[in-house]
Amino acid sequence: MSSASRPAGTSAPPPPAAVEAVRAAHARGARVVSLCSGAFVLAAAGLLDGRRSALHWKHAPVFAGLYPAVEVDPSVLYIDHGDVLTGAGNTAGIDLCLHLVRQDLGFETAGAVARQMVVPRTGRAGRRSTSRPRSRSTRTASGRSCNGRRPGSTGPSPSPTSPPRPDSPAAP
Repeated sequence: MSSASRPAGTSAPPPPAAVEAVRAAHARGARVVSLCSGAFVLAAAGLLDGRRSALHWKHAPVFAGLYPAVEVDPSVLYIDHGDVLTGAGNTAGIDLCLHLVRQDLGFETAGAVARQMVVPRTGRAGRRSTSRPRSRSTRTASGRSCNGRRPGSTGPSPSPTSPPRPDSPAAP
């Protein structure tokens, strides 16, 4: 493969040791996560075959050509298959990591981390990216409906069970 068929900054396939380490971790039952072009490693390990994958939209054409067994969806921020998760880019990686915190430690903890990072609370897997035009599909890889915000909105609606933000006035 020529370096022209790789994402910017890469000139070779993922290192075999990295591919094998990811494959072995998954076989042991680990949840495997990729951010941005890290999906190339998961695809090389065969973990994305027959699944949808999020990755940076800029890499989607090359990725689709290299890994035809993977359905590339460059329009979502991240996809959660349960055992394998993929995120679209750097900022989408923050959303994906907050999603993992919410799954493992709960909504309140994820909200506290988000406040510390000064980022909005995340929606569900499959939330649409606003960086490129996209289709109207609103289903995630697992078939769940998306609840992400639409472009131009001021942010996601607060959960009825979420505590008020310390910087916002109390509701009457």
